[in-house]
Amino acid sequence: MTEGVPTVSFTLQDLLGTLLGFAIGGLFFLPPGIAVGYLTNVLSFRRRPILFQALLAIALSFAVDPVVTYLTWRFLSLGAD
Repeated sequence: MTEGVPTVSFTLQDLLGTLLGFAIGGLFFLPPGIAVGYLTNVLSFRRRPILFQALLAIALSFAVDPVVTYLTWRFLSLGAD
């Protein structure tokens, strides 16, 4: 009766994919936020605990990354003008 039915756990695949996405996302969102936080010392970034710094770095990155991406694309693009 179970012949031809795959024995793949799609829930497990989705869970592993989500965890991988969070890990890779951290590589893209933490460093720019930490750099902005240290350069500007916003909300006394340098004196805060590491957990607060990580959370604030993610928020700063979400705020700054789209602007940096847009400006980079705008001024370095070889689009048809």
